[in-house]
Amino acid sequence: MTIPLNARLVKSGVTLGLASLLWAGIAQGTHDRRLHQGHLTIEDYNAHINLNGWDFPKLKKVVEGKKSLDSLLNALNSTGEFEEAFNNPTFIYDSASENAEHVSLLKPRVVLAKDKLLLAFDSSAQTLQVLEAHLETVSYRSHEIRFDGGSPEVLSDQDSCAHCHGTPLRPLWPTYPMWVGIYGFQSEQAWLAYESFRSDPSKPSLYRKVFEKALSHPVGDPSAKLAPLRLSVHMTLFSSQFAKRTLSTHPLWEQHRFAVAGALERCEVEKFFPQAGKSEHALSELTYRFNESFEQVRADLKVRHARLFSDTIDGIDFDSQEVSKYARVAYVLERLGLTLEDWAFRPFPGSPPAPLFANGSGGFSDFRKWGLNDLLTDTRLLSCEQLKRRSLEQFDRSKGFR
Repeated sequence: MTIPLNARLVKSGVTLGLASLLWAGIAQGTHDRRLHQGHLTIEDYNAHINLNGWDFPKLKKVVEGKKSLDSLLNALNSTGEFEEAFNNPTFIYDSASENAEHVSLLKPRVVLAKDKLLLAFDSSAQTLQVLEAHLETVSYRSHEIRFDGGSPEVLSDQDSCAHCHGTPLRPLWPTYPMWVGIYGFQSEQAWLAYESFRSDPSKPSLYRKVFEKALSHPVGDPSAKLAPLRLSVHMTLFSSQFAKRTLSTHPLWEQHRFAVAGALERCEVEKFFPQAGKSEHALSELTYRFNESFEQVRADLKVRHARLFSDTIDGIDFDSQEVSKYARVAYVLERLGLTLEDWAFRPFPGSPPAPLFANGSGGFSDFRKWGLNDLLTDTRLLSCEQLKRRSLEQFDRSKGFR
């Protein structure tokens, strides 16, 4: 099973959470302002996510007795609880899924997010693919529901899912401003293609009936641009919960939390530790590696865009200062036995892991809102010098050098 949310994954939930969070402010401010003409805020969207809401057992109850994917989607839509998801689907026209040959500009793959669930399907197959977040175990489970006119077949935890989604499973996702292959990307020709898809009278009934309201948004309407952002926000919320749960139970978290806070402020974190405890890699090396990885992904994305369109894409530019923050956090987490690079999102299978983010709302100022706020409450107003002193005091007090 391949839900087109792309990534290689993880030994622990924390690095997935931080990898997606730490790039929240890297996009240049102009792109953020353009994206947020619809005035969507993190708080607005969080109101639609229930961390204890829809899960796979609840979905299975709705599946019972359904003989087709269309009937299941209509049933979910009729519950009233999926209104936000159905009104804001993400349409992917350049997919890496198993049915990629059936996905096109006029027949895109669809991804919906609802509470603990990520649902994906396309118009060519009577199959619903699901990733389900489990906060308790800091993990995702895969499920597939197949319809053939009789009783639906439900398959879970198939080994084939790991080929693209990694072990353990995680979503794969090329987030803003890297939405190549996704309607919502800042490309003039891509928007013209979206208008053709939206107004195509011959498109399958699945699109016309289920997503009638979503497809009422014309080109340039902020609502059409915000659907992929909502998906990014959804995944980041769960990633951050994974990070919080993993960090808060780590035996060395108390020693390192002032250093994490310092990394977010771009302090000289190499000075936050006793000389006896060093990270595996120098900070300069980490910064170089992350920059190189990102440049490779950016080049790959431009090649993918050129397969379908002749216009030049822009907007895949990042602030070097934010790269510096990311490298600093990675430097600190290595001391905890965690490596961000191993858990970074991949925009598509086969690409190198790259530092991607899933926030898009304006930078590291939003980082604390995503689950780590209560772990860093006493660091908010401290200067770099104060954070360094508190960090060294923590190590001196515990004598637990790494």
